[in-house]
Amino acid sequence: MPNAEQELTELERAVAGACRKVSGHEKPIAPDSTVNLDLGIAGDDGDELAGEIISSTGLAIDPDLDFGSYFGGEGSIVLALLFVFKWKGWRQVQPLSVRQLASSLRDDRALAQKQIDSLNAFWRRNWTLPDQGSSSTSQYR
Repeated sequence: MPNAEQELTELERAVAGACRKVSGHEKPIAPDSTVNLDLGIAGDDGDELAGEIISSTGLAIDPDLDFGSYFGGEGSIVLALLFVFKWKGWRQVQPLSVRQLASSLRDDRALAQKQIDSLNAFWRRNWTLPDQGSSSTSQYR
């Protein structure tokens, strides 16, 4: 019987790797593992995950994906204010699976760059960026 990670598509594997990097989660990640509930990514970590996924895949996250409903408060509203992700207001966090997040990725280089630029601007305004040698993903290329 194959393990959960063997069932991941290439794109789901990239999302799972980004989730692992942001959350520190070491257990196997399946396509139906929830990024926010199972892996514990919430608030600003959702923004960090977005940057990690975009920079590692070169793909954009669908602007209609309502990050606020999956990751809650902290910095997620900043992306909405920058019109990078849709914001529909505060409400209870909804589950977001690795498969759902992977399927939201779009091959739109211009949008991906706009999203990365917005994330970098957000981090520069709100926190001191780490040194280049840091393992933090708060600075994206």
